[in-house]
Amino acid sequence: MESEMLQSPLLGLGEEEEADLTDWNLPLAFMKKRHCEKIEGSKSLAQSWRMKDRMKTVSVALVLCLNVGVDPPDVVKTTPCARLECWIARYKQSLDPTVDEVKKLCTSLRRNAKEERVLFHYNGHGVPRPTVNGEIWVFNKNYTQYIPLSIYDLQTWMGSPSIFVYDCSNAGLIVKSFKQFALQREQELEVAAINPNHPLAQMPLPPSMKNCIQLAACEANELLPMIPDLPADLFTSCLTTPIKIALRWIPGRLNDRRTPLGELNWIFTAITDTIAWNVLPRDLFQKLFRQDLLVASLFRNFLLAERIMRSYNCTPVSSPRLPPTYMHAMWQAWDLAVDICLSQLPTIIEEGTAFRHSPFFAEQLTAFQVWLTMGVENRNPPEQLPIVLQALSVGIFPYVLKLLQSSARELRPLLVFIWAKILAVDSELVVALSHLVVQYESNFCTVALQFMEEEKNYPLPSPATTEGGSLTPVRDSPCTPRLRSVSSYGNIRAVTTARNLNKSLQNLSLTEETGSSVAFSPGNLSTSSSASSTLGSPENEEYILSFETVDKMRRVSSYSALNALIGVSFNSVYTQIWRVLLHLAADPYPDVSDLAMKVLNSIAYKATVNARPQRILTTSSLTQSAPASPTNKGIHIHQAGGSPPASSTSSSSLTNDVAKQPVGRDLPAGRPSAAGPAGVQYTPHSQQFPRTRKMFDKGPDQTTDDADEAAGHRSFVSATTQTGFCDWSARYFAQPVMKIPEEHDLESQIRKEREWRFLRNSRVRQQARQLIQKGITRLDDQIFLNRNPGVPSVVKFHPFTPCVAVADKDSICFWDWEKGEKLDYFHNGNPRYTRVTAMEYLNGQDCSLLLTATDDGAIRVWKNFADLEKNPEMVTAWQGLSDMLPTTRGAGMVVDWEQETGLLMSSGDVRIVRIWDTDREMKVQDIPTGADSCVTSLSCDSHRSLIVAGLGDGSIRVYDRRMALSECRVMTYREHTAWVVKAYLQKHPEGHIVSVSVNGDVRFFDPRMPESVNILQIVKGLTALDIHPQANLIACGSMNQFTAIYSGTGGLINNIKYYDGFMGQRVGAISCLAFHPHWPHLAVGSNDYYISVYSVEKRAR
Repeated sequence: MESEMLQSPLLGLGEEEEADLTDWNLPLAFMKKRHCEKIEGSKSLAQSWRMKDRMKTVSVALVLCLNVGVDPPDVVKTTPCARLECWIARYKQSLDPTVDEVKKLCTSLRRNAKEERVLFHYNGHGVPRPTVNGEIWVFNKNYTQYIPLSIYDLQTWMGSPSIFVYDCSNAGLIVKSFKQFALQREQELEVAAINPNHPLAQMPLPPSMKNCIQLAACEANELLPMIPDLPADLFTSCLTTPIKIALRWIPGRLNDRRTPLGELNWIFTAITDTIAWNVLPRDLFQKLFRQDLLVASLFRNFLLAERIMRSYNCTPVSSPRLPPTYMHAMWQAWDLAVDICLSQLPTIIEEGTAFRHSPFFAEQLTAFQVWLTMGVENRNPPEQLPIVLQALSVGIFPYVLKLLQSSARELRPLLVFIWAKILAVDSELVVALSHLVVQYESNFCTVALQFMEEEKNYPLPSPATTEGGSLTPVRDSPCTPRLRSVSSYGNIRAVTTARNLNKSLQNLSLTEETGSSVAFSPGNLSTSSSASSTLGSPENEEYILSFETVDKMRRVSSYSALNALIGVSFNSVYTQIWRVLLHLAADPYPDVSDLAMKVLNSIAYKATVNARPQRILTTSSLTQSAPASPTNKGIHIHQAGGSPPASSTSSSSLTNDVAKQPVGRDLPAGRPSAAGPAGVQYTPHSQQFPRTRKMFDKGPDQTTDDADEAAGHRSFVSATTQTGFCDWSARYFAQPVMKIPEEHDLESQIRKEREWRFLRNSRVRQQARQLIQKGITRLDDQIFLNRNPGVPSVVKFHPFTPCVAVADKDSICFWDWEKGEKLDYFHNGNPRYTRVTAMEYLNGQDCSLLLTATDDGAIRVWKNFADLEKNPEMVTAWQGLSDMLPTTRGAGMVVDWEQETGLLMSSGDVRIVRIWDTDREMKVQDIPTGADSCVTSLSCDSHRSLIVAGLGDGSIRVYDRRMALSECRVMTYREHTAWVVKAYLQKHPEGHIVSVSVNGDVRFFDPRMPESVNILQIVKGLTALDIHPQANLIACGSMNQFTAIYSGTGGLINNIKYYDGFMGQRVGAISCLAFHPHWPHLAVGSNDYYISVYSVEKRAR
């Protein structure tokens, strides 16, 4: 089960005094299985517990050749001899028959049974033994002669599938002859198939006997036992009445488990099933014990017959042949259960005491629990598995319903988890449960709804926090699952009332959830013409909704035309679905946008199937404008994925020829090439970045051949969009629950690697602290210099490795500042007209991820960067901010990350500060800034719940996110008169706010005081600035091509104007800079493409 927070180690660190245990207690963002694994189902073949081609034995022929009073000539019977025979049967009997009577009976049964199985039971106690020529014996009409009956003829009459039981001496001879005749038939069939002119081909084809089963009482050279205390038909008695023949007499009824006989019958069934499960090959077990109820019963009883008859020197024979089972250890459990039952008989009969039930099933469940708890990973299946399944199958559905209705709520999470595991391993159980739907549907649904509404640990999300309307349980602890909103169902056919569906879609806010690889994962979005598009009856106001309904909006580009065509309001369910699809198609995560695009392309084709074909949709088309609606206002899309504001072209279209950018390492030093085949490369977000988007677009003028376009559309006629999300989700419940997670195993590789990383972190902190404590007199020793592929716009040190990330407009480059090597370079995936404006390392203390924010409001999270063995991979992406406002000088998107809480603060060219919870993957708060200018800098302190924002108008605003939105702005400082370059909130209880404007005035504020407590003046004309969190340093970059480093008291430490070297040139205009979180290192990027890193003097290091 996924761990939200890994616990601190107790032993094994080796240097406990050096290890900072806070690293162990920090939560990890975007490191759950859905982020780390490929979303696909298990590739291992699931083992089926039930046969798909189930059969039924519909007819039984009892052929009894007894001729009572006359013994056959070839068998000398003892005196006294076994004489008891079974005379009572509920099946059709044929007593002492002739050949014709047997033929008539068999052909009649086969005709009535059609393709089902027929049973032929032969009792030959009153006729001679079978012959080596493959014959059994019957009588003539006058019972004066024994007449041979060929097994070959019997095969012809019985056909296939059939089962044959032979209760006579030397019965094994019949089995051998049967196999020889069956092989002969197969050869005849092959000859007739190869040579149509062969005489065999002109005759009726003989039936194949492959699917036939045989049970014989003894081997070919054995006689049946004649002990008078036994029934003469001992083999038949074992097959038909096993408990009675095992115990001869015991009170009770077989079908009543409360009686001794009934309980022994259940135990016997469980034990014989278990023996067969452990001894037989799986396919043979399925065929004999799971395909046909009567066959399963016969073979369970055959195991008893083998055990009993072997004690009388008889060896029962079967075809297919079974391995010996008479010595299996489970028979001892049967003997014990019988002894416990029989020991109670005297008191039950004589004194009338109550029957004490056997502890058999409880003991076997205990053994199964021991296997689960103590067993090793590579182990054989438990012997008790069939017993456990039988114990669960007895009244399990009503029993679970009663448990859910009970007041013991602690059982509910466990029941849900158990059933999820059963369904994950055995998906066919859904079909098996289908017959119970009508019986239990209303009660079960009522209980489930009541349970979810009452249980506080299982909140039902409101439409505003639901991303697709479907709920999937995600376990956050071993005991308590909670419902997480995701857009995924095996087949999206939403059944809901019209008004509730419409309301949910109107309130749908995709900004509530991140668009990770599972954020939009429709299991089967069918857009084929066969999908349902009908409306439910008016009485129940029910829709069976599919995307076919969107076809009603074909050739519609305005509000009035929509009303004229389908007569619904613009906020109808149809338009809401279309709007949601548009948002999803503009999602920054490629898999999400591609899935939605496939649906939109299919709809676009159907909408124009009778008109001139339009070009296939691309992501870029979804953000451009269309002819105005009658309100003369663009239709703004305010959900997440809505395009940020930007100038748009007057001529809109459904397509754009801008190719999507690949993610890769081998990009040229200049901008990545935009050329590439359509459909192969991708850009996850909208291509044109306009400020508004119209709902419907007529499409562009056609510039390509219509025939080519029509051919392209044909691929979408029956498009079916599928993902492996449901199968992947089921994989979780198919995993062993008793296995210790690898991250908690003290000896695992993952654990050792984490210990090493945390020790490294502790050393970095300690060494950096010692270096800072020595005092910093200069910070101008250039320890790294290299030319970046693009003009640096954002620079970010990794907190613990010698790696610095440098973002240019749309790509990320990673440098090793110790070795001077380029580690990686890849495209961020944002459109070419947008730029990266912020970066943060997530989980920097452990398995690091890189978060990038662009000025279109999109957030992307990357893994495997700077990894020589793996390519960079996008973990998740979502629209962090929508409706970015146009400004003459935009701040883009600014963020601040709190590893301790997993909260991400985001703002920029908007009027809000939006807080994202990366653990729940949803928006938790929108705080209005209360200003008309953009936010240029963010800083937060989780311990005080304070957020500080610096704005473009020079104001510094402090927010307490614990308070109501109307009261959360607790302080506003207006002492700066120009753009705030940096606003920093010191991370300790008495920490001050440090803010700097482009004019170089540095002000210190106590959040409790209305005015600044200190003012410093540094150089003017700032383009970049950063404050070291540990060393009390301020570094600023100027448009005048130099970097200045100041102490916290305002004293100038040094200026940096030239690159080191004999021909050291003047540095370019500073575009970005950043301090290392721990070391006294400063990274500086300039407009001349160079990135440099400076540190304290070498002798100080």
